[in-house]
Amino acid sequence: MNEDPYTVLGVPKDASAGEIKKAYKQKAMQYHPDKQTGDNKAHAEEMFCKVNNAHDILSDNEKRRMHDMGIPEGMQGGMQGEDIFGHMFSSMFSGMGMNRQQQQTPRKNIYEININITLSDVVHGCEKNTQSIKIVTKCTKCEGTGLDAPKDMVKCTTCGGVGMRIQQMGPGMMIQSTCHVCLGKGSTSNSKKVCGMCSGRINVQSEKKFNVKIPKGLLNKSIIRLETTDSYDINANINYIIDEGMQVNNQDVHIHLPPLTLKELLCGFTRKIDLYGKTISLKTSGYFNPDKPKKLEGRGLPFPNDSSKCGNAIVHYKINYTDMNNLNDHIDDFKRIFTNEL
Repeated sequence: MNEDPYTVLGVPKDASAGEIKKAYKQKAMQYHPDKQTGDNKAHAEEMFCKVNNAHDILSDNEKRRMHDMGIPEGMQGGMQGEDIFGHMFSSMFSGMGMNRQQQQTPRKNIYEININITLSDVVHGCEKNTQSIKIVTKCTKCEGTGLDAPKDMVKCTTCGGVGMRIQQMGPGMMIQSTCHVCLGKGSTSNSKKVCGMCSGRINVQSEKKFNVKIPKGLLNKSIIRLETTDSYDINANINYIIDEGMQVNNQDVHIHLPPLTLKELLCGFTRKIDLYGKTISLKTSGYFNPDKPKKLEGRGLPFPNDSSKCGNAIVHYKINYTDMNNLNDHIDDFKRIFTNEL
């Protein structure tokens, strides 16, 4: 690591150009190789080089300014004004625990696949094969350069090898972005031949299919991560298919029966409903309160964290009181109800 030029010349950081020149002459005379003999000669030669290097930096206003901003000497030659700010941003983020690789990490592409499942799938669990999904990824052969296999790499002249660019949008307002030429690598290829895999388009398109295991009790609107890479994520969005007349509230399933007739209310009824692929019968032998839903304990959906426990199925009734045209046909039935006759 190069020594601090101010320390080498023995001057303060606010030293004037005259003070720097005077200190340089004194140090140069002190360590000039022609004035050294014996064992001190090797040390003097080393110090003489350091003195000259320090003077070279501090006597040049631009080099001194970049040194004072913390720009390493090896990076100063190829850096323009906005590159300097890029290095400053990089140093600042690094001090906050964020390295350049994290700064340059591009935003991921998010691909989504919709998977529809029935309530029977939720109760029993299942497997679903997805449709094909097209994804776009960076070409692995040219590594996103669009050119033949990256070889003979040289420092990117656009960003000076830093990999980042700073655009000044206005006074005191700057935006840092990945260099569009080297794509953040800091180097480019000398090859002029386009990549045979992506034909110079940088990205390639491919298709993917997945077999997805649906566990019991998976919640509606759940998201399953199918695949993740540095450049993309593929997610599956789970959606319930809910039959007409049903509603789902957490693990409870509400079943709204088609309207019952007045006779069914007074005399009883038998209805069959399909519940998760199985037929169950609902039966009453006489009058019941239609405003009180019937609870079927444990016939709801499994809990996601414990599939051995289930919610309830709740049956709701509705009476069609407008269907009164055939009341006379059931007078004898009604008489038996209200007179307790069998």
